[in-house]
Amino acid sequence: MMSNGGGSGTADRAPRFSRRESQVLELRRRGLTRKEIANALGISVSSVREYLRAIFAKTRTRTSAEAVYVITRIETRARDDSEFRFTVPIIVIR
Repeated sequence: MMSNGGGSGTADRAPRFSRRESQVLELRRRGLTRKEIANALGISVSSVREYLRAIFAKTRTRTSAEAVYVITRIETRARDDSEFRFTVPIIVIR
């Protein structure tokens, strides 16, 4: 099971990230280093490191690659589920 930042979560629900955590995660997805992320966001490298630790805790991962993988799978699954839900025709049998 996956934590959603304080409460109990499920593997199907994405953890809740702060705005800054989301920014750090997105830049990490794009392949930026901690130093590049820090420069892009105008924060220190140690702050980036702390945001990454929070992301790892919320996703129950140990590396950026694992965290990106987990979040991408959750987003893909959610998108696939919503597309399926809205594209299945309803057939009425009388």
